[in-house]
Amino acid sequence: MMSNRTWNVGAGWRLMLTDVGLVPADVLRRAGLPDDLFLRQAFLNTDEYFRLWASIEQQAGDSSVGLQIGSMISVEAFDPPISFLLGFEDPNSFFRAFHQWTGRTPEQVRAALTVRA
Repeated sequence: MMSNRTWNVGAGWRLMLTDVGLVPADVLRRAGLPDDLFLRQAFLNTDEYFRLWASIEQQAGDSSVGLQIGSMISVEAFDPPISFLLGFEDPNSFFRAFHQWTGRTPEQVRAALTVRA
């Protein structure tokens, strides 16, 4: 059941948000989450996690910001893997979810973005 799930967030989120031009403190404030959330290993419940993503999208003014974050890093090389930072316990689950959300694999999206660059 999704409502009982916890989502792992930590220091990697601060870096990802900064890399897309967002101010992590502003994102957290808008989401009603603690200011020090990205300074420690933390777990959010489903409601908090969705508030975080809604805040990220609102601050960015773009609902595709999640794809922008994903395109900026190598999913395979990120330590810890980006899939874990996004709350997935298994990288394969992330790849399946990403494909379901976008209709493409992370590699296909990355390749398309590389071609445009």
